[in-house]
Amino acid sequence: MELYVPLRAAIALAMAILIAGPALAKSPCKDSLAETDNFWAMVEAMGIERSEALQPSKRPKEKLKFLDLAANAGFEGTVAVLLIIAPEGHIVDRVVICSNPFGYFEAGVLDWARDFGFTPLPPEAPQVLRGWVLTAKFRLQ
Repeated sequence: MELYVPLRAAIALAMAILIAGPALAKSPCKDSLAETDNFWAMVEAMGIERSEALQPSKRPKEKLKFLDLAANAGFEGTVAVLLIIAPEGHIVDRVVICSNPFGYFEAGVLDWARDFGFTPLPPEAPQVLRGWVLTAKFRLQ
C-alpha cells in the first residue's frame, strides 16, 4: 500500500525546505539531517510518529548491491531514507531524505528498503504511522 500522493508531496517539500536552508554549503547526509529536531518536527506534523529505538524485525534477504556504474566510476556515497511504517509493521512508503552524491544510489536503496518489516503495534496502542530512518553507506573495497 502506497501513501496518497499529497502526503508524499508534503514529505518531499519538507525535505527540500530543510535541505535548501542551512545545508547549502554542506552535504545534508554528512550532517545527519535525519537526527535534527527540525526534520522530526516536520515529519511528526504530517502525522508520522518518530520511532528512533525501533529496530526491524525483518530485513531484506539480499545484501544491498553496489551499482556497477558507481563502482566503476569510483564513487562512494550515503543515502538516507525515511521508512514509513504502517501500524501492522509493513512499509507503506519510502522517501529519500538525502543522497550524496545524488543520482547513483537512490533507486537501489528504495527498492531494497521495501523488504524491511517491523513489529506490529499492539491492538491497545494508538494505530499510527511510524517513521524510521535507514542510512545506507556505499564504500569501495
